[in-house]
Amino acid sequence: MSDETNKEGLTRREFIERAAKAGLGIAGASAFGLPLFGGDAAVAAPAVKKGGKPVVVVAKDAGIWKSGKLDRDAVRELVFKAVRELSGEKSNEAAWSEYFDKDDRVSIKMNCIGGKQLSSSPAVVSAVAAGLIAAGIPGNRIAAWDRFEWELRNSGYKPGRGKDGVLYTSTDSDDFGYEGDIVSWGEVGTRVSTIATRFSSAIVNVPVMKDHDSTGVSCALKNYFGAINNPNKLHEDGCDPYIADLNMLPVFKNKTKLTVCDATTGQYHGGPAHKSKYTWRFSGVIVGTDMVAVDAVVNDIIEKKRKEEGLPTLSEEGRPPKFLKTAADPKHRLGECRLDKIKVIEV
Repeated sequence: MSDETNKEGLTRREFIERAAKAGLGIAGASAFGLPLFGGDAAVAAPAVKKGGKPVVVVAKDAGIWKSGKLDRDAVRELVFKAVRELSGEKSNEAAWSEYFDKDDRVSIKMNCIGGKQLSSSPAVVSAVAAGLIAAGIPGNRIAAWDRFEWELRNSGYKPGRGKDGVLYTSTDSDDFGYEGDIVSWGEVGTRVSTIATRFSSAIVNVPVMKDHDSTGVSCALKNYFGAINNPNKLHEDGCDPYIADLNMLPVFKNKTKLTVCDATTGQYHGGPAHKSKYTWRFSGVIVGTDMVAVDAVVNDIIEKKRKEEGLPTLSEEGRPPKFLKTAADPKHRLGECRLDKIKVIEV
C-alpha cells in the first residue's frame, strides 16, 4: 500500500488508521466507489411526485410532548408516518428503502447551533437513524454530525457511538476535518467536511425551522453552511446567491436523498440564535426530497405565524428569502419554490 500524503497532511495509511478508529474501516471510504482521498458519488436523489408536483409532507402531533419534553417513541412514529406518506409505501422498511440502499453509508446533517432549545433534537435524529436501520443499513454505517463537538454537547448529544451503533461526531473531531482542496460553483469557493465527501454515500438533511436575520428563513438549503469551512464569507446580500451556489456542489446536490426538517419547535423571529420569546411548539416534522420545496413550505409556515403574532412580513422587514427564487431559477434548477406548484400533504 502506498504511503502518499493527502491534502490534509495524512498518509494513506494514517487515514485508514483514523477511519478504523472511527469505525469506518477501508470500506468506509471506498465501498461505494468513493475515492479514499476526496471525490463525490454522483447519485441523484429520487424525485417523488404526485401530479407532476414535488411533494412535501407536513406531519403534526401535539402528543409528541410529554411533561414538557419530546417523547422519543411518539416522535419516531411521527417521522415514520411522514416518510411512509411521502414514499407512498405502507411499511417502514419499504418507505425508507425508497431513498436508501442497505449498502449505503449515510450521514445525518444536523443543525446544532441553537443549543437544546432550537437544534435538531435527539428525538428526531434518533428517529431518522431508526428509519435508516429499518431500511437494512447497520447502525455502524450511520453518522449524525455537525460542525463542532461543543455544539453537539450543547444540543444534548454525547460524541461517540450510541447503543444502536450510530456515530455522533463533528467535522472538528480527530477523525475528520475539511478537505484540503477548494471546490467552487458560481460565487462559492470552499472546503467541505470530509464527513460529507468521504464518509457519506448518501445524506439525510435534518435542519430546524427558524427565522434568520439575514436570509429571512433558515432551513434545508442553508443547513449546509454548517458543512463548510468558511460560512462567514457567504452572508452578504441575504446569502444570495451563495446558498443556491453552495447547494450546486455535487456533494450536496447529488448525495442529499431526504430532508427531515425538525419542526417540533420553530422560531418565527429573532433568529438564527435561539430567542424563547419567538419560539412556538409547531409539534411537527416537514419531509421531502426537494430541498427548495421544503424551504418554501417552511417559509409559508413562518410567514403565517408572523402574521398571527402581528409582525410584518419578511419582505416588509427587508429580508425576504431571495435565495429561494435563485435556487429555483434556470441557472440552478435545484427545486420548486412556488407554493402552487408544490403538493403539500398534511397528516
